Amino acid sequence: MDPIPLPSHIHYELLLQLLERQTWLAVSNQSPQQEQVHQLIITLRKALAQQRQLEESCHQANLPIDYRWSLNEVTTFPATSRGDCQLPRVTTPPLRSARYAIGGAMDKSSSEGSLDEFGAVK
Repeated sequence: MDPIPLPSHIHYELLLQLLERQTWLAVSNQSPQQEQVHQLIITLRKALAQQRQLEESCHQANLPIDYRWSLNEVTTFPATSRGDCQLPRVTTPPLRSARYAIGGAMDKSSSEGSLDEFGAVK
């Protein structure tokens, strides 16, 4: 059976940290917006708890889980005994390579001399 794709826990944790540390402080006390932020935090905590219940159910049924970091991910990372996935070793291409791929029309030979060591235009 193919692994069941689930979002990595880090997605919930990052959202919760943003809401609790920044959004909560940015809205006025006792405002309707603060109550909405509070409800959003509760909802995200419930969603993470429900995902953990699903993970436990999958483990009990010996169903593999594929923790996803994005929708475009093709490489899978095995889950640890805690339900978290092992962090992948991430490598990124140089910035100028991405710029050529995005720009398309830019001539590499004519622009090579105008790049700094990070691939940015001088």
